[in-house]
Amino acid sequence: MLLIGSFASLYLFMRGRDESAAQQQVVDSITAYEDENYERVIELLEDTTTNTNTLRVTAGDSAAMWRYVVARREVEMRNNEHFARLFPALRQVVALDPGNLEAGMMLLELLMGLDRNTEALDTVTRLITAHPDEIDLLRFRYALHMRVNQESEALKDALAAAENEPLDVRTQMDVATLLQQLNGDPEPFHQRAVELLETHPDDPRAEVILARAWILKGHIFEAQQLLESASNRDAPDEDFVRVLVDSLDRLNRFEDSYAYLRRSVGPGLDNTLAYEVYFRDFEAEN
Repeated sequence: MLLIGSFASLYLFMRGRDESAAQQQVVDSITAYEDENYERVIELLEDTTTNTNTLRVTAGDSAAMWRYVVARREVEMRNNEHFARLFPALRQVVALDPGNLEAGMMLLELLMGLDRNTEALDTVTRLITAHPDEIDLLRFRYALHMRVNQESEALKDALAAAENEPLDVRTQMDVATLLQQLNGDPEPFHQRAVELLETHPDDPRAEVILARAWILKGHIFEAQQLLESASNRDAPDEDFVRVLVDSLDRLNRFEDSYAYLRRSVGPGLDNTLAYEVYFRDFEAEN
């Protein structure tokens, strides 16, 4: 009995020492993370003694898991293996802490990239419950609904997103596209666009949104006038430029859209617009 008791005492001592060491590793990972020493974070938290990609993290410690996810994302591996390694931990972070919006958005992007549409829809719905006013989550969900041919559900989310951010031209164009696909009544969209321009008479985004509403109703002349006015104002951002170019293209005003696109390339706007000019030049020459 004395021998058994000695072994039990030794086991408990060793177990306690291992747990203390593991806790210290987690504490040290906080310092390494704050110093942006991501290689050290991985060294402290990633268990390389097995082939199961386990972590030296207490179950339920979403903060430590998130530190590992960020560090593993920053320290890239060949063939994108770092994403495969961080994926299980990222899932746990979002399940444990849906309030971590950055983690949720990262998981959604990975799930959509992997075509895991059902899991992505479940995930984004849980995240919307935690972040009901986050427009990017609504965009994710209506993009997913469109991907699985649920246009009616997509339209509901697009309308909710547009209501939250009425001057967001990209979202408003998505609403218009879905209305067109569903053969929906364009009049409510047009009426909201009229009221938006009345509220923001000097905003070119409101002009472009109303122009699209006129296009939906088949009123080309009114749309052209608004687009011409909008194109003579300063572009708020690159999304606006792309939407205006697309609207002109819909009216077969290709020369005007190309000229506007070329004018828009420069300081203050996304340089990816220059690539679109190059692509159009390439198409014209070939």
